Amino acid sequence: MQQKILFLLKNGIGFGHFRRSLVIANELRKQGHIIYFLTQSTSTDLFKNKGFVVFNIPFMNRLPNNLSEIFLKKMVEFLIEKVNPDIVIEDTYPDNIYKNLKSLQYRKKILISREWLADIAMLSYLVKGEYKNFDKIMILSSKDNFLSLKQIPKLKLWLKLSSQISFHGPVFHAPEQIDIDQVECKYIDGRPLIVFNAGAGGEHQNEGFCDKLFNSAIEVARMFDANKISAKIIIVKGSHYQKKLNIPSNLQNVVEVGYEALLPALFNIAKVCVLRPGYNSVHETLHGKAQAVLIPSISWHEEQDILVKDLEKQYNTIAVNPDYSVEEIAGLIVKSINFPTNRKPIDNYATNIANEIVKQEEKNMGAPVFIYSGENDLPDKFHIDANISYDNLSPCVNFYMERSMIEDNIKLNLIDRGILGIKMHKINKLQEAEYLFQKDYHSPLSIFCDKQTKKKIFDILNKYNRVSVSADDIASFNIKDVL
Repeated sequence: MQQKILFLLKNGIGFGHFRRSLVIANELRKQGHIIYFLTQSTSTDLFKNKGFVVFNIPFMNRLPNNLSEIFLKKMVEFLIEKVNPDIVIEDTYPDNIYKNLKSLQYRKKILISREWLADIAMLSYLVKGEYKNFDKIMILSSKDNFLSLKQIPKLKLWLKLSSQISFHGPVFHAPEQIDIDQVECKYIDGRPLIVFNAGAGGEHQNEGFCDKLFNSAIEVARMFDANKISAKIIIVKGSHYQKKLNIPSNLQNVVEVGYEALLPALFNIAKVCVLRPGYNSVHETLHGKAQAVLIPSISWHEEQDILVKDLEKQYNTIAVNPDYSVEEIAGLIVKSINFPTNRKPIDNYATNIANEIVKQEEKNMGAPVFIYSGENDLPDKFHIDANISYDNLSPCVNFYMERSMIEDNIKLNLIDRGILGIKMHKINKLQEAEYLFQKDYHSPLSIFCDKQTKKKIFDILNKYNRVSVSADDIASFNIKDVL
């Protein structure tokens, strides 16, 4: 069935969200769906000649006054109503601007999240309730690898239990042979290609990363020229880096490029790629055979120093300390040329993601259920509110791992407050359990009942595709480990 799909995107110092979404949009278009983009950006060059309808507005959180914001929000409401999408997609960072728009109510909303998101950023969105607005959160990583990077227990528990979340693999632009042929004609002259790139060339805090990287590339070229080392260095500055590089006129082994539309193909044919580790550029490099030399920098909601170490372990890339020297980079490049990587190219999951986006969901799929038939079944006391009560049928207790919530005696569930909460109910009749399983899909439930009822509840769980989880799964996460 053909569906209308609207991507809501905002980009800052790079084009990462745009490029990733374009890959997915192309897959969806191949399936016959109609695609629209509503973007907040200073440039939409990446969409040129792509054949998509794109509406672009200024960054609404940077508008000069409230009146401008009100006007543009009304325009956004109007555009969404006119497009009338069946599915709405955001990328990685939930945008508060779209959270309360009436035009987005009752539409299927999906968040596609790259795996490189710092624990504290993800926890912040969880605590603020940003994730509750989405029907699906699709993480571009295997479950095991993603959870291995997470250190905060309550975040890991939510990731394991939430029925909103699904895990996949990376999505990136895999170049076609026609693109590879084109960049080979443009750049290859018999010498090994060394590509230096820092994404679109923007910086988060004017840290000077791009200046150092690109000037280091020129110095490496000078060293190679002096030592008769055969290599061609290509510096792809990106559209946000406007400075002219000071390349000596006698250096014939270095090329300055402002913007390369076929950058994934260039990564594909290179011998070595020296990169600030953006999600797209790293995966595009890993899809080919080039050695990736990764230099972490300051990044919005990413812990790049941790990421480069993980990539080094997974894919035999090379992690470099940000205080690197030119000699160090030159040595790594020479070593990589002489001893090329034998890494197997990584797979692209764009088709899988597209299929998952439009997949018709099974009804009554829900989060796990914890069933207790006696006081001894309950988890460790650190997870339970001091004022436990089983006197009525309304939610009466929360398990959570947040000291302030215990002290303030605030009883709100996971959906309402975005903190780990497991809604607990006393059940006297099977009809009550069945009603709960139908009504509340996204927050894990805890049922307290007698032993006879407990046995019968398992049949109802199967009927509604719910799963039962033991108390040990919660008790293993002790609040002492969090505070």
